[in-house]
Amino acid sequence: MSLLTSVIDKFALSCTKDNEIGEQNQELYDLVFDYFISSDVVEQFTHALRQLDTTSPLNESSQWLLITGFNAAMDIGYYDNKHRDTFCEFWLPKYEVLLQEFIESLSLHVIKYILSSLIQIQITIENLAENFMRQELEFCNLKQNNEYLAIIQTALPLVIKENFLQNLHADDYSQIDLRWDADVEQMTSSFISWLIFKILLMFTNTDGDCFTMVKHNLVIKNILLRAAQLIDDQHPVKLALRVIIVSIINESEIQNTKETINILIENIKKINYLNGNRSSFSNNGVYDIELLIGLKGMSRFRLLILSIERIFFVGFLQYNQVQSVFLEKENLDLLIVLVEPLFSSVETEIEGNEKIDNDLTPSKESTLNATQLSNEATPNDEAELNSLLKDMALIALECLHLMLFNQEAKTIIKDQTAFVSFIREIEAYGRVRKAIDGFLWKLDEEDETQNEEENNRFDLMISYDEDHDSSLVKNLYNYLAEHCDYRISFDEQSMPSSRCQAIVDCQCVLLCVSETYKSDPNCRMEVEHARSRNKRLIPFVLKQTVFDGWLGSICTNSHRIDSVEHDFDKSVRLLIDEIQQERLVEFLSQSKSQLEQINVSSDTDYKTISSMELWTNQHVQHFLYDNKLDVMVLLTEQMNGEDLRQLFDRCQIDDDYWAGFDRLNQELEKRFRQVLPISVYIRFLNRIRKYITVSMF
Repeated sequence: MSLLTSVIDKFALSCTKDNEIGEQNQELYDLVFDYFISSDVVEQFTHALRQLDTTSPLNESSQWLLITGFNAAMDIGYYDNKHRDTFCEFWLPKYEVLLQEFIESLSLHVIKYILSSLIQIQITIENLAENFMRQELEFCNLKQNNEYLAIIQTALPLVIKENFLQNLHADDYSQIDLRWDADVEQMTSSFISWLIFKILLMFTNTDGDCFTMVKHNLVIKNILLRAAQLIDDQHPVKLALRVIIVSIINESEIQNTKETINILIENIKKINYLNGNRSSFSNNGVYDIELLIGLKGMSRFRLLILSIERIFFVGFLQYNQVQSVFLEKENLDLLIVLVEPLFSSVETEIEGNEKIDNDLTPSKESTLNATQLSNEATPNDEAELNSLLKDMALIALECLHLMLFNQEAKTIIKDQTAFVSFIREIEAYGRVRKAIDGFLWKLDEEDETQNEEENNRFDLMISYDEDHDSSLVKNLYNYLAEHCDYRISFDEQSMPSSRCQAIVDCQCVLLCVSETYKSDPNCRMEVEHARSRNKRLIPFVLKQTVFDGWLGSICTNSHRIDSVEHDFDKSVRLLIDEIQQERLVEFLSQSKSQLEQINVSSDTDYKTISSMELWTNQHVQHFLYDNKLDVMVLLTEQMNGEDLRQLFDRCQIDDDYWAGFDRLNQELEKRFRQVLPISVYIRFLNRIRKYITVSMF
């Protein structure tokens, strides 16, 4: 008896009448799951897959292996993140190899099975509460980024293969049901191509790292752009393709802006809930929230805590040229309509979220499998529907926030007095409060800080994307706080308006740059406010980022520190050097400015004083600047002429110039990370010697 036959027999004896694991049956589940990651399963599984591509029905073993047994291994009562990671570690490399084989032979049944499995194997106990309504939107807590990307790269070329495209164009569009369901019997080229695009969308939506991987993958981008040329504009799968392309292209790659915007807007309008039926959320297999994401850029909000983590880093509306085309009152009015769900009371919002949390958190004892739960929990559940509408409302509000960077759009939005009044009256917390605070500050409150006095309480203010990059930035802040004596403004929970106030009180601003940072309207607001206050900007690249659009124009002449190119330690050292340089420039600038405010007269001109020992600190600074010895200002803080003479004498001991040079150079490097040029040191001694000689007579 083979191992597979033994497992099937034991399963048949202990499973429920519906061929499921059932409650409190951990031993049976372990038996099934362990078999699916055993050395025996690969050959049997591959043989079963090949049967899918024949006209003959599956034999009993293959039927159990591909359907009954696989669903049992994925039983949501037992399948948690730990099982998911173990399963993926075993199977994802094998899926990649199998896809290569079956794509070559164009075996659509097998391709569909593998691609559908890629979605199903990510649904776990821990993820289900937030994932059951979003299992078509993103992968939750994905740990296998590289493996999924490799599979996507393997599957994606299929959509531009000539024989596949011939079948794609021959499909009956009206008969295509573009929705993911392991039980949907769709084997057309159209369905397979949509499934590939859908998985790519889900992967892209997972988090910032996944999106960056796709955005900067030229192979994937070129295939998508080629597919856009080859697939007919009227084909239903083209919408999913457009949403992906809109999200990942750079400013220089934007084409047909008006046409693309019109398509996105028209499809948003087709979503039925705008016309009274709030139970429909998709069109041609693309969800309305994905269309909004395509417009806004990287911005997704998690269901239960109203903080959809930003996923599409680069969206159309961050680019000025796109804002100009989008600038029509009808388009802005549509965004305003989408913001309306935020007008519900905070109490209702909190109660609704608590209800969702209580109702949807699964337990180990649950007998529901993934398919049952997704069937029972539908968007018709009012609390969940309201939560999803609020998610989309926040994205729409961020789209409006982005449009405020266009002065004409800002004027139009300001004229919507009823809408603006509603926004001002909303009492909210967390992510909603931040979105509203940033929107209102950009709308009409940014001028309040223009006339406030700068006090330079901070050497450095850290500007970063709180939703995505907080852990990396926290590590950076901790290092600077521990190893440097900088006064740093770093607040993990502050509102956008207070962060803009912190900019007023700092000498320079550290921009922790990523693709999510670039598409965040609050981050853009901080940077533009810093520029308007003539603050020095230090771009620190956290993740691979294209410097285009507004970020590229602002940071053109700024020295960038790239932590992607260098390791963390080297990047931080480069950052400290840059900060020290900024502090040096600031210190010397302030010193010169103070001296320029003093009228040089016979009382203040060091040249008219008979003895150098009678010089004041101002005389010393005048002397150093006049003789192009600016760097020595850093080593002679508050020194008068007598102090300067003592310094000179110390450098003359035993006529050893270089011992004094080494001491000064070490202090300059330790305090300011600067090097004392030998030429400056020699000139310093020679110029002082001239005045010592004069004072002796």
